[in-house]
Amino acid sequence: MPTKFNISGGKTNASAETTRLDKHPRGLVAYTHPLDVYTQKLQLFVDEDGNPNQNVTPTVPSSSVLVHDGTDTVGFTASALVGSSWDFASTAQANSGTKSIDATSNRNGDVASFTSTTKTVSDYDSFDGYVYITSWPSSGSKNFSFQLFLGGVAVGSPVLLSTYVDTSVQDTWQLFTIQMGDFLAPLGSTFDEIRLTTIDAGQGAAPALYFDDMELVIVGESRSVFYTVAPPPGETWVVHRIKWTAVTNSVNLKYDEFFGITALVNGYSLAYESQGSIVNQYFASNFFDMVRFPNVNVTVTGSTHGMFELVMDVNNGDVTLDGDKSQKLVISVRDELSAMLEFQAMAELSVKGIVHDVDI
Repeated sequence: MPTKFNISGGKTNASAETTRLDKHPRGLVAYTHPLDVYTQKLQLFVDEDGNPNQNVTPTVPSSSVLVHDGTDTVGFTASALVGSSWDFASTAQANSGTKSIDATSNRNGDVASFTSTTKTVSDYDSFDGYVYITSWPSSGSKNFSFQLFLGGVAVGSPVLLSTYVDTSVQDTWQLFTIQMGDFLAPLGSTFDEIRLTTIDAGQGAAPALYFDDMELVIVGESRSVFYTVAPPPGETWVVHRIKWTAVTNSVNLKYDEFFGITALVNGYSLAYESQGSIVNQYFASNFFDMVRFPNVNVTVTGSTHGMFELVMDVNNGDVTLDGDKSQKLVISVRDELSAMLEFQAMAELSVKGIVHDVDI
């Protein structure tokens, strides 16, 4: 007499189904897969020399190549490829000097071109500049993009300005620093032009900005110090939380200061990068901005000196870092933080491993 069996299990208590393939009787499909195991690990954010201390003084580039600063001085040759609203010598705003590039009346697809003699991508650390946002509508898709060109042909990929600045901060100058690697240009690439394109898809007006002091920073002259948490190729790390520890000269911390330091000019940032591109980034210029990072809890101890611990809990959406995809977390220090007694950041994570044979 036949007997009926039901095979079920797992969190959903789902039942196995039979199937039939050509030239085979109906039956169950069986398969196995390796068992994933995880090892807990604490990983400090460190700079290229392995130093975790972020209470440092970044250097100001001593040598760079000017792209454009509103014609206060001579840089690349600027022209409007598309659109008639570009003003390359506006006196309405200026980060330095008296003039900047006015892009406050642009429309979708307006393109500005900055041309020069041929340059090699690998000769530069970054493409830096300052923006002054007067409006950034939330409706539709709004942005500006930068793209390298050589002889009118695109080199690498475009990058979006919104990745490098806080678009909610308006009516003040913000620094943007685009690492040359973010353009994803092939090894040994050269370029003779940088194009700036306005993006205004959907309802509402285009974002309104001024640009100033755009420059190519020579290799080794970066104004930023970068601290990373990154798995080596072949490893996968799952980040559960990030903890910042700071020691200051006072326990009285003001919301509009950065751990006892006057609000930062260039800003502090935490970014998630994948395959050379920034996927997501958070910015802070003061303590209030740090507390606004997602899921942050603050602990304060000390009497003479204040010790502050900020924990950013990401357990509800763990961040996975795949070493084979060059995925990493990057902290950027762009202002002098040496007045702090201590300042470090650490990631609590799990290292993914695989057990191929399991004894039951």
